[in-house]
Amino acid sequence: MPNWLTGTILERHQWNNRLCSLRVLLDLPEFEAGQFVNLGLEINGKAVTRPYSLVNAPGKPIQEIFFNRVDGGLLSPRLFQLQPGDKLISSPRAGGFFVLSLVPATQQLWLCATSTAISPFLSMLHTVDPWESFEQVILIHGIRDHSEMAYSKELERIKQLHSQQFHYFYSVTREADTPHFTQRIPDLLSSNEVENLLDLTLTANNAQVMLCGNSGMVNNCLSVLAERGLKRNERRDPGQITIEIYQ
Repeated sequence: MPNWLTGTILERHQWNNRLCSLRVLLDLPEFEAGQFVNLGLEINGKAVTRPYSLVNAPGKPIQEIFFNRVDGGLLSPRLFQLQPGDKLISSPRAGGFFVLSLVPATQQLWLCATSTAISPFLSMLHTVDPWESFEQVILIHGIRDHSEMAYSKELERIKQLHSQQFHYFYSVTREADTPHFTQRIPDLLSSNEVENLLDLTLTANNAQVMLCGNSGMVNNCLSVLAERGLKRNERRDPGQITIEIYQ
């Protein structure tokens, strides 16, 4: 398997019967928070890999991924079964354009993610970039139920470090008895509830929005935000919305 790196599983954390995090000893070249690597296994003599966003900040010898086990999938059920000491393969470097260096600085940064798509945002929040480029950072994490509140303790630590800048909210869509928001993220943005709670207004003049998750969430949010005059952020045509779709 030319050009593949080999990583060793150091820790495994299973959040529920579908979600799992793996910490991997893997010496990657420098990358930007928000980027991904192709990780996988050799199956029947062939390298089978998928892209996984890195949870950890750059500059660490230990890489972390957060993923969903797909029933009937070729790779994720096998990754789900890995234990400390097991090996996996990785692309030789990280890549991708879902990074803050391509997002213009402004007053507000809105980060919207579903399930495991919170991964690139966790990496970003562990760097200095969001705190130096934006006055307010708002994270909305859409999940099915409380068992998907992965990294909640880590988010609370970040909140304590940046109490005046950072605000995070869960939207729990499949539990009726919850103190959190229950709308799907596009509906939550449309309702202005988060803005009203924070006494903020999300506009094309003062905000950048990063959307990461399933195509339904991303496309519906694009429609909601377009009504406010926000548009896709492109290299040759800067806008206010940067997206990454998780399959």
